[in-house]
Amino acid sequence: MTRHLGTCEICGTETVVTVDHDHRTGDIRGKLCRRCNSGLGFFRDSPERLRRAIEYLTAVELRTHAVPYRMAHLLPHMRTRAPRGDGSIRFRGDGRWEASFSVGKNKRRSFYGKSRREAEQKMLAARYETLSNDLLKTGS
Repeated sequence: MTRHLGTCEICGTETVVTVDHDHRTGDIRGKLCRRCNSGLGFFRDSPERLRRAIEYLTAVELRTHAVPYRMAHLLPHMRTRAPRGDGSIRFRGDGRWEASFSVGKNKRRSFYGKSRREAEQKMLAARYETLSNDLLKTGS
């Protein structure tokens, strides 16, 4: 195992890197830090397992970001505002609820519903799909 100072090709950390290789073919794939190299090993070098892990983490992230905002009245020490990027929900003058989130610089997607929950669910589903697609594009 060859080690030297360099930049990990996955996380970008400048540290001691090792030469990563495919255990089946022996082909050299690149230079990785210890953590990223171990991570690939834990996922058995399977792109499909990594994709499922991305989907899992994305779903968990969407759920955990929403919980503190909804439970703020129960836990006063927690934030009372939604974290940045979580989107916003408002009641419109026409009697509908509007939920929206940013999808780029100066661009928002909006979703409407008869109830706050309906608008929020539509927005969360779209955010999950957007994040999943973005992560899968960068991961493949």
